[in-house]
Amino acid sequence: MLLPSLNVLMRFASSRPLTPPLTAPCDESMMMRAGAAAGASAASAAGAAAAAASAVSASAGAAAAIGSSATGGATSAIGAGGGSCDLQNRADSVMEPLLVKGLLRRIPVVTPRRAKGTIGVLAECYGIWERRSPLTPKHVAGLVQGGHRVLVQPSPRRVFRDAEFAAAGAEVTADLSDCDAVLGVKQPAVSNVLPKTTYAFFSHTIKAQAENMPLLDALAAQECTLVDYECIVKPSGERLVAFGEYAGLAGAIGALSALGQRLLVEHGVSSPLLGIAPARYYGTLVDALKAVARAGEALRRNPCRDPVDGNPFVVSFVGDGRVSVGAQQVFDALGGGARLVDDVGALAARFERGFADDAPSFLGVVVRRGDRVAPRDGSRFDAADYLARPERYAVSYADDWHAKTSLLVNCAYWDERYPRALPHDRLPEFARLRGVADLGCDVGGSVECLERTTTPDLPCYSYDAAKRAVASPDTASGGDFFVLGVDILPAELPREASQHFGDALIGLVPALAAEPPSIRAWPAPLAAATILEKGALTKPYAYVDELRGARGRASEAPAGALTAAGSTVVRLDGHLFDSGLINACLDVVERRLGTFALLGCELEVEPERGNMPKTSALLQVSLPGGEAGLADALADFEAEAAARPDADADLTLLPAYCRGHYAKTIAHQ
Repeated sequence: MLLPSLNVLMRFASSRPLTPPLTAPCDESMMMRAGAAAGASAASAAGAAAAAASAVSASAGAAAAIGSSATGGATSAIGAGGGSCDLQNRADSVMEPLLVKGLLRRIPVVTPRRAKGTIGVLAECYGIWERRSPLTPKHVAGLVQGGHRVLVQPSPRRVFRDAEFAAAGAEVTADLSDCDAVLGVKQPAVSNVLPKTTYAFFSHTIKAQAENMPLLDALAAQECTLVDYECIVKPSGERLVAFGEYAGLAGAIGALSALGQRLLVEHGVSSPLLGIAPARYYGTLVDALKAVARAGEALRRNPCRDPVDGNPFVVSFVGDGRVSVGAQQVFDALGGGARLVDDVGALAARFERGFADDAPSFLGVVVRRGDRVAPRDGSRFDAADYLARPERYAVSYADDWHAKTSLLVNCAYWDERYPRALPHDRLPEFARLRGVADLGCDVGGSVECLERTTTPDLPCYSYDAAKRAVASPDTASGGDFFVLGVDILPAELPREASQHFGDALIGLVPALAAEPPSIRAWPAPLAAATILEKGALTKPYAYVDELRGARGRASEAPAGALTAAGSTVVRLDGHLFDSGLINACLDVVERRLGTFALLGCELEVEPERGNMPKTSALLQVSLPGGEAGLADALADFEAEAAARPDADADLTLLPAYCRGHYAKTIAHQ
């Protein structure tokens, strides 16, 4: 069964690249006119004969022609860091005798200035499996036709060949120093940061991630402007430039492939799923989904059942965002071999009724927020309240969907504030579980058994639920189920993922490359995603320095304090950094000789407050004096919040977060 999205992808594949225009020459005619005018003027002033005037004019014209050749012909050499000194010397050798005689004014050779609107595309340097590009040759052709100069670093790993970019009108060169804006998927090497250049990539810096602070410092030192794709969002918070759907597509294909292997080795069941390979083995997404469709047709003709209880396999998609939509497209491609039920209640009803022989091999269900958590006080689930106060909610599996799940595909956003979808202590209840695909790839996060990320060549490991440990480094053998945790899933479908990403980005690229760069002239989503402007943190992201400082202070805490009796986690919500509240609270702990750790920090930009971020922070504190000492410190926290009304702060005590085991929680983090 072909999906609507496949038709779009096939149109992409069949469309021919646009023919690039000829590169505009340097201002050759201006130099020729200047040479001729100078020659004529010099001849008149000297009262020379017509023949002499002709000779002078010819010499001047030749000099101008050489100068023009130096300007145009040496462009690639200049772009690569060279110059036109040799050609300048040749021009001077022709002109110098005339200059000495006063018959000709010096005509300087014009070296091209740094081009306006020049865009660079990085060669990705992190990981052998990263084959994506922020722009495709098709996007480059459109930019060149629009008058932009595009430089592309050569890369044998990138899914698009260098020759494809060259045919689209790009200059393939390792040197991007002529660029106004440089685009990548991931970060450039710290040593390769160019001065006074605009960069756009997934920077992973907005939470002051320690591993990326050297890069942020290098960009600041070079007075660069940095735009983070992750922060380009709609007013609703939905991301505008993302790969999410392709993480779902690649992840679900890989999960079905792994399930087929698991069934064969652990249970001796040869299923049509063995005909599905991981996404990276296919040339296109269309090819991959055709393989899934063939497996689905085989399952329709000869249904396959769980080898233990004889019932259909159940695929539970946790979350309903873009990643989940992509994963569900793969499930839909199984056609008659699979069926998506309406909700977890309908799934429970199907199991209660039992299954006929012609029932599909796979049932699928989308598990939404209210299906996996419930208020601790027993009240009804409220989505808005859950997002605002997740600490009031606990894991709760509606209609026991988890007990029926064979393959859990986790597609939901998660951070430390929210209950886990699959915590360790609930694993025994997943009695039918054969595999877990964590497409969010949060190590130790929503799927607690994801102990490490995996790679496309070794995408899964087997897990022992009782021991809470990895049983085997491969998918097929050992343990109770497999775990898939590839952290660059869209790179397994690099061509289509790049096209999708570039389509979302291309409308913003001309603004990024405008000269001179000014975020005040940029579209609002782009300006709001600017972390650095000319080396300085912009107002919405000024908190990053304070967050770095807070984490640095926590890292210096004495180890002995970890066992203090007064220990808890406090959630702080509000404008914590611009108001100074977070540092004031840390000061309180230090004055009382306690210790702390910042376990999590999530940001929410509020456009109505000038893009200043509202923050939710999890602060774990441990204080001498037991519960009394802790209570005194929390009272001080409340006083600091009251003294800063602009913070608009709420403080919530989360004593159950670490169950009093401060050291254990720090080790987990």
